[in-house]
Amino acid sequence: MVKILKISEIGSVTEYVSASLRADNELPKIKQRLSGNQKSMMKTVESAGFSCLMCGKCCERAEDDNSVYLLPEEIESIETLGFLRENFILPLLPDFYETNDGTAVFNESLFMDMLSSLSEQTDEEGRIHTFGWMLQRNQDGSCIFLNSESKKCVIYAVRPALCRTYPFFMSETCVWKCDCEGLGSIEKTKTDLSIELTKALQERALSDYADYIQTSAAVKEFYDKVQFNNKTGRVRFEENLKKNLVTFVIYDSTGVYAAECRIF
Repeated sequence: MVKILKISEIGSVTEYVSASLRADNELPKIKQRLSGNQKSMMKTVESAGFSCLMCGKCCERAEDDNSVYLLPEEIESIETLGFLRENFILPLLPDFYETNDGTAVFNESLFMDMLSSLSEQTDEEGRIHTFGWMLQRNQDGSCIFLNSESKKCVIYAVRPALCRTYPFFMSETCVWKCDCEGLGSIEKTKTDLSIELTKALQERALSDYADYIQTSAAVKEFYDKVQFNNKTGRVRFEENLKKNLVTFVIYDSTGVYAAECRIF
């Protein structure tokens, strides 16, 4: 498993005029396209015949990757419930869980191989650079906010957009579906739920793109100036790894952060 020990801000992008201007120019156009496609989106949701079965499988890792990407404002919303971000977030990384016979488990070997595969994103200080955050998971791959007995979400009121819109997601202005036992469980998705999901999908699409624009400013200002994959960085990375330590540099729409982590 991996645990964040400390998060430090090492760069801010919140005041970048170029990103704000780009957002002001592009987001209204995206909003207009989404609005024009609203009826089609709602029809897709309605015809899917979706009803949540309250099984909790989407929060577990019974088969596929259940990583949950987090926007900075979603992290802040979860914090309002009294949780410290160091205790529920991790840098966004490729999946490092393995499933056998329907049972998932943290795979240390897979995790180490994943870290090594990111050598091209390792700077001269031995830090791995990545983009965005995700929710932490338990040893068995389930979300840390899933109540194992009731199969209910502990932070349901402020759950991330990815969870709020599941099993639907957007690509451009089209709605797509994930595998879910709740799909086709009824003849037609209830109207109120279809309206709620369509609205949430549109809001998620806008938030994701706004986040992308602002994060791009961080990449341009910081990432593009870093030297990667050199011998000094690899040596420092290996030295830290022997101590079960690894440091990530994370870019998001609010800035650039260093997260010191322990592997155990």
